Amino acid sequence: MYNPNSNDLFIQDRMARDSVDYEGSGRGGNFYDEKEARRQKFISIRAYIVFICICMVLIGITTFLLAADIKLMTTAHSVVGDYQEGSLQAYVTDEKNMQHMIMFDSLAARKNGRITLYYYDDVSSAMAVTSIWFYVIMYITWGVFFAVLIMLAWRTWHKSHHAVERTGKSKFDD
Repeated sequence: MYNPNSNDLFIQDRMARDSVDYEGSGRGGNFYDEKEARRQKFISIRAYIVFICICMVLIGITTFLLAADIKLMTTAHSVVGDYQEGSLQAYVTDEKNMQHMIMFDSLAARKNGRITLYYYDDVSSAMAVTSIWFYVIMYITWGVFFAVLIMLAWRTWHKSHHAVERTGKSKFDD
């Protein structure tokens, strides 16, 4: 005789397997995947990596500008010019006793109404070098940002753990 409940054992077994799979410990379940965990960690620090790269570019630009000023000071001719306090114009006299007006920016290294200008061929194309305090401030600023970003990325990378790991650092640990 045909029993309509003869499949109950199969259905109960299937339901038990499905619930185990749902809990993450059955066949084909949600096992811990090291590659996936690493990918998730990388995704969590992606923004820090972008800002670290930006900070490295800014450090590189500052180094390039400093190197250009050092090259200018070591290879070019120099002339000392006078300027009025509050003015960004210096007046220099060349070897033919012609006076030239040279514009410079507010970051130029100047002292007591005098500024040293550097040129290669013509005095009228003379340039002022940037003051050293500008580079010191830029390196300190980019260095602090760089260090903070690396520290935050490091903490974020090492903060995420597997769900069953108890570190004692979480408020949810027993």
